[in-house]
Formats: sequence, structure tokens, C-alpha cells
Amino acid sequence: MIIIIYSIVLTLAVLFSIFYVRYLLQKLVFFAENVDKLREEVEEYGIHLKSLYEMEMFYGDETIQGLIEHTTHMFSKIEEFEEFYSLISDPNEIPEEEELSVPSEKDPSETEEI
Repeated sequence: MIIIIYSIVLTLAVLFSIFYVRYLLQKLVFFAENVDKLREEVEEYGIHLKSLYEMEMFYGDETIQGLIEHTTHMFSKIEEFEEFYSLISDPNEIPEEEELSVPSEKDPSETEEI
């Protein structure tokens, strides 16, 4: 009788664990997507701010220069989370630095001497 009770309790614990892990993974994916969107928005804002600073009317403005520095600092802080949320990114996506290059075939007229 005790074995049956332990089996039922263990089965319920396993089912609860499965649903709880699924719930946590959904939250993690949601967080990762939102942090990625935030990073993109801050990057676009920084680009826009730099283009504004380079305009003849605002060139050398200390306030805009301070905003650019603050935006760069914010962007670097957001990128610190990249390791965390890059675990969620599409596994088929290959970063530019890690792309595989196809080796070029040797010309048949070239022969190597051993």
C-alpha cells in the first residue's frame, strides 16, 4: 500500500516539475525576446543621435555628446546580458564571426611537389 502512495506522489511531483519547468522556459523566452528588442531600440536611438550630432547645426554640442556617451554606456550594459539571452536565440542562426567558409578547390594545373 505504501508503494502505491509513493508512486502516486512521485508521479504528481514529476508532472508538477514538468509543467513548472515549461512555465519557467516560457518566461525566459519572453524575457530574452524583450531584452533583444530593447537592445535593438537603444542601438537605433544611438545611431539616430549620432546622425543628429553630425549635423552642421548641432556639431560640437556638449549636451548631445553627453547623450551619445550615455547611450553607448546603456548599450554596453544591455549587451552584458547577451550571454544570458543568446541561449534562447535561433540555433540555425550563425553569427557573422563564426560562419563557416567553404575552402576553395585547388586548380588542377597546380601540383604540389612532395
